[in-house]
Amino acid sequence: MAAMIDQRAFPRVQLELRTGYAQLRTGAKLFRDAFTRDVSRSGFLVETPSYEPFAGEFRGRFRLPGQEAPVAFEARTVWSRAGGRLRKSGCVFTRLDAADRVRLEALLDGVWTQMLTVY
Repeated sequence: MAAMIDQRAFPRVQLELRTGYAQLRTGAKLFRDAFTRDVSRSGFLVETPSYEPFAGEFRGRFRLPGQEAPVAFEARTVWSRAGGRLRKSGCVFTRLDAADRVRLEALLDGVWTQMLTVY
């Protein structure tokens, strides 16, 4: 079996953010109990308590730790797998406002700085 090669453009940070998602075209709510995890500058992993495919383009919002204003974004599902009681889907940001991108990157940079300082 060939080894999997990590082709991510940016390192990911383990965060758990309760998130709301809606289909981009219809606005229909996709999941109430979704969690964004494993966040990077370019995308994230989302876990949902569902076996339904988490696919296509969608919009979402999550709150960064210690911040009141949510980060609003649009994203696209790159892959999706069911496992156990959860479905995990890898997603890439397709639209993220400049101010929200600055806040997200500041948080990610801060977490990486803390992690590197520990070692």
